[in-house]
Amino acid sequence: MSSAFYLFKLPPQWTKYLCFNAKFTGDAVGLPTTQVFVPACKVLPMGWSSSVGLMQMASRELVRRRDYLTSAELRRQTLAPRWFVDTLLRSGTEHFWQVYLDNFMAGEVMIKGNSSGSSEQMHNEVCASWASHGVLCAEDKHILASQDATELGVNIQGELGLVGGGPLRLHKLLCATLILIGHKLPKVKWVQIILGRWIFVLQYRRPAMAILSQSWNYTKTGQDRRRWWPVVQRELGMLVCLVPLIHADLRMTFSPVVTCSDASLYGGAVATAEALGSAGQQLAHRLGSGTAEPLHVDLLVISAFNGIGGAFRGFDLAGVKPAGLIARSSKSEISRALKNGR
Repeated sequence: MSSAFYLFKLPPQWTKYLCFNAKFTGDAVGLPTTQVFVPACKVLPMGWSSSVGLMQMASRELVRRRDYLTSAELRRQTLAPRWFVDTLLRSGTEHFWQVYLDNFMAGEVMIKGNSSGSSEQMHNEVCASWASHGVLCAEDKHILASQDATELGVNIQGELGLVGGGPLRLHKLLCATLILIGHKLPKVKWVQIILGRWIFVLQYRRPAMAILSQSWNYTKTGQDRRRWWPVVQRELGMLVCLVPLIHADLRMTFSPVVTCSDASLYGGAVATAEALGSAGQQLAHRLGSGTAEPLHVDLLVISAFNGIGGAFRGFDLAGVKPAGLIARSSKSEISRALKNGR
């Protein structure tokens, strides 16, 4: 979409809650009165904490109104379709689509050269829905029927089966990193920004995250920055040299050995396994069933210290869908949510 946040009008009842910090008399704004007026936002304001959720909801609704889009949708709140992660379950060409704010992506997984053109058809359906609702379209940014594309900063190379940081993102990151390394003792904020951007890239080659084992000490309060800066320079320099290897190969095979270790820096507990036990086999059978649907239960799950969402993920793996999920970080917030009936 083009200028997406300014395309969606808010209900007039919300106007009084979205006023700007400025006051004018009527005669100052061309009105024949001395009454005081305050300008207010009538569309989704960028920077408002609720804007992202509302924008995502509106974008999904515009897509879901098209009858053709019956393919699987990829969403954070739901499990990926089984064929998406298991090639044995694919019966032929499979399709999927995803919405992120004002961005729509449609794709298909197929045998090379056997494209059905369904992803392009889905794209045209969505554009038609946008046009019918008066949504402006940034046509210069459209990519059609491509096996190599950059989506939300991620480069997808269909021909090679590789996924990783986009070329432009990597180029800017390399330039910024080399400039940072050249400083004698940079600001902590600068180091935090560069390390954060490297983490985005490293998520596609997670073992490489081990290289940044000590750089975070530079950002801690009370640390001797002169001591840790040479360490940061060395670790960032290693990442610069390893950039050609920092991507995920979707065509790699899996190792038959599964390892499990604790979160300790010293590896206090390490275990390996080459086969599933009885409980693991039952779970694998449950998760591998293409017809199995999650069991809906009248259960409210409260994750008091949500972190990475381990409590919610446990129910996903068990194939159970609770009636409600609450993620809170303090007891007082949980109490308020329960009192308000949420």
